[in-house]
Amino acid sequence: GNIDATQLTGTGNLSSILYVDGTLSGVTGIGNVLRVDAKAGISTNLINAKSGGTTQFKVTNTGLGYFSGNVGIGTTTPGAKLELYSGSADTSLNIKTRGTNNAVYLNLDYNNTTWYGIRFLRTGTEKWSLGNFGGSADYLYLAGPSGRVMTFDTSGNVGIGTTTPAYKLDVYGDIRTTGCLVYN
Repeated sequence: GNIDATQLTGTGNLSSILYVDGTLSGVTGIGNVLRVDAKAGISTNLINAKSGGTTQFKVTNTGLGYFSGNVGIGTTTPGAKLELYSGSADTSLNIKTRGTNNAVYLNLDYNNTTWYGIRFLRTGTEKWSLGNFGGSADYLYLAGPSGRVMTFDTSGNVGIGTTTPAYKLDVYGDIRTTGCLVYN
């Protein structure tokens, strides 16, 4: 059944509306759901889960959350402070700011065969990306809206205007300098 907090009574200064110390027995059919509706009088924490007197998880009345350990999304055994996992071969993580009309995105993407890397988008349009295209593990590309502009390979070669640099600096096109160009 339901517990109506207005029916709970106590003496002195209650630090919690509902306090569970140990296990709940005889409770069935709730589906492991906890619902907290903040009403007047809740001044700090909506949820404060402790173990041995130490806060492990907390949600404040302003929506801030705290976790003392690692947080996993898609995994029950996170190995880092934040670990996101998808069992799918095509996985993406989007970090988005400022609504839909002026949105700026950071998109970490993995498509198994054609792409993995970081994309920078504004209002849904890709502006820059840094990653590996075409499944070749030997190259890292910097690309703009018109395509690849810079290529880095595993031997230390850098290409500008070419996707297969053969020299430490391999430029396809004209080079302009306002200083000296020194060669040996």
